[in-house]
Amino acid sequence: MRLDNIGDHILGSGFFRGLRERLPQAEITALVSQRTAQLYEVCPYINRCVHLPDITLKGQDHQLIQQALAEVLTPLIGTFDLFVNPRVAWDYYNAGAVADILSAPRSVTFRQGDELFDSCHTDLIDPPNGLHMAEYAGLLLRKMFGSEDLFPPETWSHGIDSGIVQNKLLKMGWDGRTPLIILAPGASQLCRRWPPFRVMALIEGLVKAHQVQVVVVGDRAERKRYPLPRQIAQTRLLDMRDYLSLSQLSECCRLATVFIGTDSGPKHIAAASGLQVIEINHLPISSTMQLRESWPTGPLWAAYGVPTIQLQPIGDFSEIQIMEGLSIAAVTERQVLEAVGERLPRR
Repeated sequence: MRLDNIGDHILGSGFFRGLRERLPQAEITALVSQRTAQLYEVCPYINRCVHLPDITLKGQDHQLIQQALAEVLTPLIGTFDLFVNPRVAWDYYNAGAVADILSAPRSVTFRQGDELFDSCHTDLIDPPNGLHMAEYAGLLLRKMFGSEDLFPPETWSHGIDSGIVQNKLLKMGWDGRTPLIILAPGASQLCRRWPPFRVMALIEGLVKAHQVQVVVVGDRAERKRYPLPRQIAQTRLLDMRDYLSLSQLSECCRLATVFIGTDSGPKHIAAASGLQVIEINHLPISSTMQLRESWPTGPLWAAYGVPTIQLQPIGDFSEIQIMEGLSIAAVTERQVLEAVGERLPRR
C-alpha cells in the first residue's frame, strides 16, 4: 500500500522489482491513491492495481476510515497473506488503519513508536536515522528476504507510449530534431513553486539564447498558475500540461535533453528516466533542512549515473520565509540559463 506523493512513489519503486524477483508466483496487488494509479497501471511487477480514494481523515479513527473506504476495502478483507507499507515517515495516510481492516496474517512496516499505529502490524522494522526514501526499498527487502541486491528507482510505461508521445510532440510543433527542454515549475506545496515572473523570463531566455524547444509539463492547475508568454511562437513553446499521463511523461523525458524543475514528482520521473536534471531548489544552504532535502537530487541520483545539479537560493531565510516561497523566488532565471548552457550539446 502506498498513498503518498508521486516523488516518494518513484523513489521507492525499486521495491516492486525486488519483491517480484523474490516471490515470482505471488499475486501482487498495489493499493494506491487515484492520483498515482497511472504509475502502477503499467507496472510489470504487479498483477493488479486498486485505486483508493484520497483519504483526508488525519487521525487513527478506524471506524471513520472504514466508512470512507468501505466500498473499496470490503471485497478485499481476508484476501491477502501479506500486507506491506514501505513508508517510514509518520503514517499521514492511514496505512495502519487499512492494514487493521484488511487483517492479513502478516503485516510489515517500519516502527513508528506509536502504540496504536504499531499495533496494526505483525512485523516492525527499526530504520536507522537519516534513511532516505530510496533506501527504504532495499532495507525492507533485506529484512524480509535477506536480499543484498540494489534495486534502483524506475518508471514504467506501455510499449506504445513512446510512439504516442512522439506524435503528440509533433502535433504541437516539434520538428523531431531540435533539442527539447522540459520545464516543470510547479509543485503541490507553495514553498516549492517557482514564481510565474521567473518562469516567463526563463522561457524567453531559453528561446532567445539557445536553439531549443521548451516543453512545459504539469497538471491542469498549472495552466492557471503559470500563464505562458504569447509572443513566443507555438513551435518553440510546447504546452503539454494536462496532456501527458505519468508514464507518458517518462517517455517524453527519454526524448528530451535537459529537465528543469522544482522538487516535485516530475523531477523524480525525469531522473528515474535517466534525463539530466537541473533542480530549482527551495532550501538555502543555511537551512537546517538542507542536509535531508538535498539528498534526492545530489548523491542519490548521481549514484545511478544521472547528471544532476541543484540551484539553491542565495542568502539567509527563516523557515517561515521558506514556507511562503520567498527563498525559491531568490533562485534567478540567470542561474538556470547558465546551468542549461553548460549541459546542452555543442553545435
